Amino acid sequence: MTLTLTITLTLTVQTIGVMNMGYGWDKPGTRANKHTDVLGFGEIGGVGQLIYHGFRFADYEIDNLEDGTWAAIPICDAKHPPDTEQEKNLSGGEILSSLCNLARKINDLPKERSYTDLLLAWWKGIMHPYNIDVVYGELTDEQFDLNDMTAELAVRDATFPIDDFMKELGKLYDTVRFYTALKDICDGNSDFTYDMYDEEKRFPGLPYLERYKHSIPEVPDIDVSSAKGDLLKEMQLYSKYEEEHPTPKPLEGEYATEPFDDYERLRDLLMECVPDFRLRLKLSSKTGRMVFSVDVESVFDIAWLTLARMMTDDPVEEHRAGNRESMTGVMMCCRHCGDYFIRRSNRQEYCDKEECQKARNAKNQREFRNRKRMAKVGKKRK
Repeated sequence: MTLTLTITLTLTVQTIGVMNMGYGWDKPGTRANKHTDVLGFGEIGGVGQLIYHGFRFADYEIDNLEDGTWAAIPICDAKHPPDTEQEKNLSGGEILSSLCNLARKINDLPKERSYTDLLLAWWKGIMHPYNIDVVYGELTDEQFDLNDMTAELAVRDATFPIDDFMKELGKLYDTVRFYTALKDICDGNSDFTYDMYDEEKRFPGLPYLERYKHSIPEVPDIDVSSAKGDLLKEMQLYSKYEEEHPTPKPLEGEYATEPFDDYERLRDLLMECVPDFRLRLKLSSKTGRMVFSVDVESVFDIAWLTLARMMTDDPVEEHRAGNRESMTGVMMCCRHCGDYFIRRSNRQEYCDKEECQKARNAKNQREFRNRKRMAKVGKKRK
C-alpha cells in the first residue's frame, strides 16, 4: 500500500529545512509553532528529501503516435544503450537552472524556428524527463535485455508527448521569472523586471507586473453641482477635468506605481503558481531505510520542489529589513548574459562564464573610477 499526502507550499513557516524532527512535533523541546495548524518541512521529518535516479537515453525519435500525438520516443537497443550509471545525480538547483536556461534559449528563437534540437540536446545531455522511477527500475532490472521485449517495454513507458514537456517547461520558466522579478523588486532593482512579460513569445511570462506600468487614475473631487444630478453631464464634467489635468506619464522603462507597495498580493500570486507535492514512503538505496519522501515522477517535480525550498528557505519578505545573509543558494539571473544560476554568495550577480566575469570586472572598475572621481570633486569643492 502506498501512503500519500499532499503538501501545499506556505510561507508562514518560520524555519524550513533546518529541524530534522519526527512526527512528535508537539512534544516538549521542539521548536514548532503550536499556535498554527500549518506544518512545514521542519515539522514533518524527511519531507524535504528527494530520492530519484538520473539516467539518459542515447537518442530519441520524434514521431507521431497513433492518436496523432507528437512524441519523443527513446531509442534503446544494442547500438544505443542507455546510460544508467551517471557519476552523480544533478542537484535540484542544477536541474532547475538548466531547465530555465533551456526555456530561455527556446524563447529567444523566432516562432518559425524549430526548437527540437534544443530539446534533444537537453534530454540526451542532462537526463530523461519523465516516468523516472518506473523506467529506471526497468532498465536496471536483472532480467532487462537490450535485444528482447524488456527493452521495448522500457521504451513504451519512457515515451512522452512533447507538448506536455513544453507546457510544463513554460509554466516553470514563467514562475521562476516572476520569482526572480519579485526578489529584484524587494532589492530595489525594479529596472530588471520591466520587460518580463511579452505576449509575442512562446513563453510570454506572467502579466502580474503589467498593471504597475500605468497610473491608476483617481476619481477627482470636483464641483458637479452645475449638472443638477444629470449623470451624463457629471461624466462630461469629469472628462473635461481629466483633459485639463492629464496624469503625467512615467519615463519609458519605469513603473508608474511601485510594485513593492503591493508586495503581499504579488507574493500570494507567486505561491499560487507552485503545484502541490505528493509524498509517500520510499526505500533509500544508500541507507536501506524507509523515508517519507516527495514522489518524483519527472524532472519538473524535482525543479518545483527545489523552487519551493528556495522560496521558503529564503523568504522574500526578509529582504525588507536588508537581511541578505540568507540569499546564497537561491536562483539568480545573470546581469550580463541572462542565464539562470544558483547564487553562491550574497553579492553574486554574474554567472561563472568567462565573458560574464569580464563584464563584472569591467563594471567594478567603472564604479571604482567613478567613486574616485567623485571623491576628487568633493575635495576640490571643500
